[in-house]
Amino acid sequence: MIRRASTSLVFSAALTLAAAAWVVVALVAALRVELPAASAPRDGAAAGAIATMMNAPADESLVRRAVEADPFAIGLTERAPSFFSDDSAAATPASTPLLRLLGTVIDDDGDSFAMCQLGELPARVVRVGDRIGDWRLRALRPGAADFVGPDGRITLHVPHP
Repeated sequence: MIRRASTSLVFSAALTLAAAAWVVVALVAALRVELPAASAPRDGAAAGAIATMMNAPADESLVRRAVEADPFAIGLTERAPSFFSDDSAAATPASTPLLRLLGTVIDDDGDSFAMCQLGELPARVVRVGDRIGDWRLRALRPGAADFVGPDGRITLHVPHP
């Protein structure tokens, strides 16, 4: 003798299956990884991947410039930009080793620093108040640093490629 399932049992089973289907769809949507098209040009692949990951359009020229300006590239040759602002270059005598500002890191927590190089010595981290040679770092801004030394105050800027 075959008994029919009660209406509440059938209704519960249907709701359970619907909930399980919803969970599967949500998991697939959450774990889906969109890859750039395989037919994308080689130099545009990075821009496409970044745009896909960020769900925003990427300007290919910005990505290309960032990759070309890789400061960690092997065989990178030193450029010869002016490391001093126009007014401070004249104030620095030739006997003083060249002080270069290689980069700045500005941190909201007060842990900001500058990467500096004095003459041919290795580059090193300098924080506000620290000395490098005869120069003391007085202030940091994004891309610039103020130093005080024997020849007065100078402002150095990070060179742009």
